[in-house]
Amino acid sequence: MSLRTKIRSFTAWVNMRLLQYDQLLNNCLMDLLTGTHMKFLIESMTGSSIKRLESFDGLSQQQKQTRIDWIVDELKNNGVLPQDSSVDSRLFVMRSADQVGL
Repeated sequence: MSLRTKIRSFTAWVNMRLLQYDQLLNNCLMDLLTGTHMKFLIESMTGSSIKRLESFDGLSQQQKQTRIDWIVDELKNNGVLPQDSSVDSRLFVMRSADQVGL
């Protein structure tokens, strides 16, 4: 499967999760780290509000990395990710297709 097809597929899956928030993405790699898309996606997966996570707009790379680390911890604490999962938040913030499992 081509990278473009994988990105479209993942974007469609994310959009299904975001329907209840009236948020739609054009490209999950580019759009997840803008605005509140990531916050709403994580809330849809965990069923709880993440108060310390808001918009990614205007944040430095380091601040975005910190928030990705918070997100991974939240997903682990809610049983969405296995406890032994690891994410290179730097690569995630750089929007690396390799890091997001595509």
